[in-house]
Amino acid sequence: METEGLVLDLQTIEKLREDFRELSSNLRYRLDETNDSIDQVAKTWQDDNFQKFYEMFKKDKERLEPLFQRVDVFEQEFLTDIEMNLREYLALQDTI
Repeated sequence: METEGLVLDLQTIEKLREDFRELSSNLRYRLDETNDSIDQVAKTWQDDNFQKFYEMFKKDKERLEPLFQRVDVFEQEFLTDIEMNLREYLALQDTI
C-alpha cells in the first residue's frame, strides 16, 4: 500500500486500530440486535409486506458479513503489521 505523503505515528495507528475494532463490534452488535427484534416480530406478524421485508433483511445481513470480515482483516493484519514495523523502527531509533 502506498504511504507516500502519509504521516504514520504509533499513536495514530493504535487509535485507528481501536476505531476499526469498535466500528466492527458496534456494527455487529446493532445488526444482531435488529435481527433479534425482527425475529420477535416475525413470530406473530404474518403480513406479506413484512415477510418480504424480513427476507430482504436476511439477505442484506448475509451481504454485510464480508464487509465485517474485511474490516477485521484490515485491522488485524494490515494495521497490525504497520504498528509492529513502527515499533521496531522506533526501537532501532532509540539505539542510534
